[in-house]
Amino acid sequence: MNSLDLGSLADWTGPVMVNGAVVAAALVVLLLALAWLWWPRKSRPAAEQSVSSSARFAAMAPIDEEQVALLRYLHDAFPEGAVLFRPPLGRFLTVRSGRDRQSARRWLDHAQVDFLLCDEEGRPQYAFEVDLLRTRDDPLAQRRLAEKNHALRTAGIRLIRFKGALSSWPLPEVLRERVLAAARPTPSSGFGASGYANSGFSRGGDASGFAPSGFTPSGFEGSQPPRAAGVPSGVMSLTDLAGLAPANQEDPWQTVRKRS
Repeated sequence: MNSLDLGSLADWTGPVMVNGAVVAAALVVLLLALAWLWWPRKSRPAAEQSVSSSARFAAMAPIDEEQVALLRYLHDAFPEGAVLFRPPLGRFLTVRSGRDRQSARRWLDHAQVDFLLCDEEGRPQYAFEVDLLRTRDDPLAQRRLAEKNHALRTAGIRLIRFKGALSSWPLPEVLRERVLAAARPTPSSGFGASGYANSGFSRGGDASGFAPSGFTPSGFEGSQPPRAAGVPSGVMSLTDLAGLAPANQEDPWQTVRKRS
């Protein structure tokens, strides 16, 4: 009496009927849910952000005194242009080719340059990296510089590196003449044999044309030392700029337009 009668149990429960359409619909829903979970988050529509009226805020400085001084220096050198402070590369570069474009786009969104000089029409012309703003003895500094130089060079934008303190830099008008005389690189597709982008700039045939007193001791005077090992060859320094002929003062952007 206590034994389990499987036949009676089957008669009591009855046959289990499953509609094929129901199974197909369930599978479709499951696949859609999995696709939504694995789909890149960037492609999902961002939820609308809101803030409570009870929230209170405090102001904070987006730029410090030293960075303000550097920004003013570049504004004095290029008053007719526009100088941006630390713009992400994704703000002015786009991926045009590559094996993993999605990864390259994510990198552009996070990488940035210290300053970006645009012409009067808003087109990017020159980027500046300032060693003074870097962490000293950063083991990844050269690699980051090489990566940014590669990205900028393939887009035809010259990267110029500033060393030393602001007080040792040349006068703004001297910097202006040298930067506008520097040839912007022709967009290329990759690194040179050394692993870094080739220099791609032409030097003036003679000396700078300025009296030595126009330069500070740590800037342009004297012979040009060899480039330090590991520094990307496409990155220009203040020493490199010293060897270029002055720009056309009547239309300083003329040579830039021709190279664009």
